[in-house]
Amino acid sequence: MVGMRRALVLLCALSFAASAQTGSRWWIGFIDANDRAFLEIPLNGGNCAGRAALVKKATTQPGDVLHSRLSAVSQVGRDARLAFGVADLAGQYRERVLPRVVAIAREEEAARLPLAPNCWFLAEAGTEAQGYRALEDRIALGVHPPRALTVRTFEQTWKSYSALSATDARLLAAQDVPAQLFERVAALLPQATQVHVQAFAATLDAARGPEPLWLIGAVERGDAPAGEPGTFNTLNLIIRANAPLGPALYLAGPSGGIGRDHGGSFVLQLVAALDLDGDGNDELLARARYYSGGNLKVLRWDGRRLVEVRQTGYEGE
Repeated sequence: MVGMRRALVLLCALSFAASAQTGSRWWIGFIDANDRAFLEIPLNGGNCAGRAALVKKATTQPGDVLHSRLSAVSQVGRDARLAFGVADLAGQYRERVLPRVVAIAREEEAARLPLAPNCWFLAEAGTEAQGYRALEDRIALGVHPPRALTVRTFEQTWKSYSALSATDARLLAAQDVPAQLFERVAALLPQATQVHVQAFAATLDAARGPEPLWLIGAVERGDAPAGEPGTFNTLNLIIRANAPLGPALYLAGPSGGIGRDHGGSFVLQLVAALDLDGDGNDELLARARYYSGGNLKVLRWDGRRLVEVRQTGYEGE
């Protein structure tokens, strides 16, 4: 399987997000080459055990769809109408019925390597067909009850200040970031070998309306003896573009915002903004690339800062 075999290599999903005002629940997932939607069910304490037992009994190839005894109704509370509003990053939206709970086999499982997180997906009818395989994928987002989703994607052209930028045509020189900002980055990650900037806009607070924002990312790589991984430290900082030296809205990492020596180190790229919970404010969908593998993250404004409210085992395209 092309898209899925790159994915599902790292962390567990966090708890379900639900808006107290709307009761809206939301999921991240993908639409496969057969135009069938799969929405990843966030993990709870023990639902991976059943998945592991199911996979152990089967001979699987990457992308094989295996069916659970879990009820899809159990994922949406008392409302047994299993209709979801599903949109992709191209802005295509439609209501889909997802009555199945399935697991998707991974490349690691074909080799009987240890399982990575991401246990179950809600899936459309038709995926129960004998030998169904989920091939290819494009990122999708779903809500229940159905509600039209407006997805605003961000340009994926990065602006870089690193000599390494010459190796990637997407990384362009930028002149609009104040020099003091680099002093701020240097204070946090003194030996950064790459610094990049992504400009985007989002409505974090409906009272303020859309506002221009910057994601400042930095990577610090270090050499290591042969056969050992080098250091891979990262910084991900989101600030208001009209106040670049003001408070950080987001500073990622387990140690003062810095992911050190592979522990929590990732390079962030903002993918899209949309209102997942129906409160009028945007959530931000981001792609995180780790030293090995990656996942998708959702960031939400809590009135003071952007906080990570979900991360997936599924990586996306």
